[in-house]
Amino acid sequence: MDPVSRRAFITRTSAVAAAAGAAVTIPGVAAGASERSEREREMELPTDAQLEETVVAHLRDLKNGKVAVFAGDREIIVEDKRLAALLFKVTR
Repeated sequence: MDPVSRRAFITRTSAVAAAAGAAVTIPGVAAGASERSEREREMELPTDAQLEETVVAHLRDLKNGKVAVFAGDREIIVEDKRLAALLFKVTR
């Protein structure tokens, strides 16, 4: 086995580490991008969307993301931690 200098060792291990990092990161980025696209599609509104009644959100449980949404005389319970966090943040 030939002796390896520190410089050669560092250069080789850096290249291997960079390649491994790229291999792990790139599939994760692609998966995240497709998730965001799907989420964005869910949130798209029709161009003619209009509110016909008042909508009120009551943040009942911040930790669990429980939100009561009142529309007219209806109450809809939603459990969405992102929505709860957004409602909390806009009040600060």
